[in-house]
Amino acid sequence: METIEQLETLTECEDYLQFVEKLIEQLNIDGFKRVEIRQQIKRIRQRYNDPNLYLAVVGEFSSGKSTFINALLRDELLKTSNLVTTAAATRISHGSELEVEVGFKDTRKPKIKIDSKNKNISVVWLPGVKEINIRKFIELVTSSEEVTKHIQDVAITHPSLADDIVIIDTPGFNPGSNAEHKKITLQVVENEADAAVITISSQKPLTDHLIQFLESTLRPYLHRCVFVVTRMDDIREIDQQSGIIEYIRERLKTELGIEQPTIFSSAAQIIIDEINGERIRKNLYHWKDEFLELEAALWKRLQVERSLSIAEKLLRLLTQLLEQVETPLKEEWNHYQIKQAAIEGETIQDLESFTSEQHKVCHSRLEEAISKTRNKIDDCIAQHRDKTISKIRSAISGSDDWGTLNDAIENKAEIILKASQESLQNEIQIEIGKLSQAVVDINRHFDRKFSEAYRRLQSLGGRLEVSSVSTHKSFQMNTSQALDSTRSLHHELNEGDGNLALGGAGLGAVIGTILLPGIGTVIGGFLGGVLTSLFGSLDKRKEQIWDKLRPNLYSYFGTVEKQAEQVLDTYARDVRSAVDRRIDSYIAQYKTIVERMQSEQQAELQRLNRLQHEVQGDLSEIKRRRDALIVQQQRLAKIIV
Repeated sequence: METIEQLETLTECEDYLQFVEKLIEQLNIDGFKRVEIRQQIKRIRQRYNDPNLYLAVVGEFSSGKSTFINALLRDELLKTSNLVTTAAATRISHGSELEVEVGFKDTRKPKIKIDSKNKNISVVWLPGVKEINIRKFIELVTSSEEVTKHIQDVAITHPSLADDIVIIDTPGFNPGSNAEHKKITLQVVENEADAAVITISSQKPLTDHLIQFLESTLRPYLHRCVFVVTRMDDIREIDQQSGIIEYIRERLKTELGIEQPTIFSSAAQIIIDEINGERIRKNLYHWKDEFLELEAALWKRLQVERSLSIAEKLLRLLTQLLEQVETPLKEEWNHYQIKQAAIEGETIQDLESFTSEQHKVCHSRLEEAISKTRNKIDDCIAQHRDKTISKIRSAISGSDDWGTLNDAIENKAEIILKASQESLQNEIQIEIGKLSQAVVDINRHFDRKFSEAYRRLQSLGGRLEVSSVSTHKSFQMNTSQALDSTRSLHHELNEGDGNLALGGAGLGAVIGTILLPGIGTVIGGFLGGVLTSLFGSLDKRKEQIWDKLRPNLYSYFGTVEKQAEQVLDTYARDVRSAVDRRIDSYIAQYKTIVERMQSEQQAELQRLNRLQHEVQGDLSEIKRRRDALIVQQQRLAKIIV
């Protein structure tokens, strides 16, 4: 079997650290993580360059922890107590003489350093510290509740301890103790100790509270723990001693999963009694030899555990570094794959069919709205035509004399026609407005359909610039066009435009053809002619006038109907074109977005492939070094076994 001397364990520690330092500068690692890794490197390097072996001693109150440490020191230095002691770790190392240095929680107070030459130590603000020697001072700063509440840390040097050994006395604990005690113990075991002794009293072998503490707090470091059963000299029967050890071994195995726990029996008080010159009974003298064997085993175990501890820290460092390299890369690959799948699954698969269908649906709705508007306008014109003709005929036929007839022809007919024109204009405007609203509704229908398809793409990062496509406003009918055309009809009637005039000559000219040629002399000339040419027959003249006027009125409204039809046809053509442009514009942008996203995905794929290639060598080297450390750990573990 290999020995610790035969293993070249950790000879490459500095090489490992330099490798990690170089790598974290090259790789894109989060700044906070980079600082954390550097701190770990610093701690590992400090530990590697520190030749000392650190042994933590952990235990519940009254578990024999202080007595065990005193036996290692061959000095009854620490006071044994069942009471709560300092919530600080006490570090004991080799020194030419007994010295103690105390740091305080109040950082404004300077540290106190005392050596064995000080016979009358006094600290005014510390209770009980008045004209005492160093041993009494150590007792107070490690066991007096009134004093320990001020203490941050205690460092003791002792001449009996080996040069390279540092014992760390952790705060004792019990079910009701301060959580800070357990926190400090964890920090010591995790960051300082090469190995830890867990003291277990034979009077209370492995309490449930201790099991819970080991499980919840020290679980990752149980392989570096040695279990020492104290006060075994109080157990007289050998069978009982063996039974206690087996009981503890079985519980450690079944409840904590420690397959081969290292357990020692100890009667440290025998060592203290011998130091104090007390007589030891022969049947207890073997405990001295067993303690010496335990001590030798501990120092050897510390050497191996030191190497294992550094190897563990290096392994954790490499594992963390591996995660820092692999995890972001895996996350980026995962993000790429998710987005690619989403693009393929969330985009419109058959864009051409979707576009064709939207054109078809919108056209169908638009034609239905145009047809409805056309019928409404035709009905309006027919109703106004019938009402207007009826009113003008009533005005003419209801004339009782030549003056009333002349007024009906010269004034009332014009007033009736103008009123009809204004009313018709308003109603046509309303119907065109309804058609405009129908166009808005058609656009909204398309928007909803498009949004259903686009919303999923939008969640992937695609963005449609609405300002670059037609909006609802651009599809609203310019109703002034319809109004202007209707006004032009009225203007052309008055001005005598051949295209829109009654019978091709305008209302004044129409009446003039029946009465007299000139509109300005219609009334006077017409009345004189009527009186002389119709032999005074008023009724006959009314019939003649109506027979001439009626066809021209029908012709006028027919022209209005054609004009409205032309306006509606022009508007319908413009709207169809605008709706098509709107759909095509949206679809074109949608297609552009999809193509851009696919292009970005392709660029991302190429970048990830390059990155994968670049870091593959680093990943392989990290894994190689990690595997080598695992092999070294396994070889060291065999030495322990």
